[in-house]
Amino acid sequence: MLDGILTRGFSSKCKSLIKATRTRIEVVRRRAEAKQRFLKEDLAKLLDNGLDINAYGRTEEFLLGKNLLSCYYFVEQSCEYIVKQLSYMQKLRSALGAPNEMSFLTRQSNDSPYIVFFLGLY
Repeated sequence: MLDGILTRGFSSKCKSLIKATRTRIEVVRRRAEAKQRFLKEDLAKLLDNGLDINAYGRTEEFLLGKNLLSCYYFVEQSCEYIVKQLSYMQKLRSALGAPNEMSFLTRQSNDSPYIVFFLGLY
């Protein structure tokens, strides 16, 4: 479990995996944001046309998308924090708890294969 931390190449391997994770999350986040914009417009049109029942059904989808966007934001912030703390992690030779906190995201979504691989290092 700690083999990846104790090796010399941990820092460079971690940076490359985080870079790949950021790239993938950015693409997925942009797609989700575009979907949210369209859902928001659809909700406004449905409410304007008096189709409240249909709007309530779409609201659930809209809120689930918002929740997923906040998860993507959390992953991005966690990656930034790990990169900033990487030299400190090397000095202490101990694992940081942030990747374990990110593991719940991998259970929710299959959009993050890089995160699964990254968590495997720990």
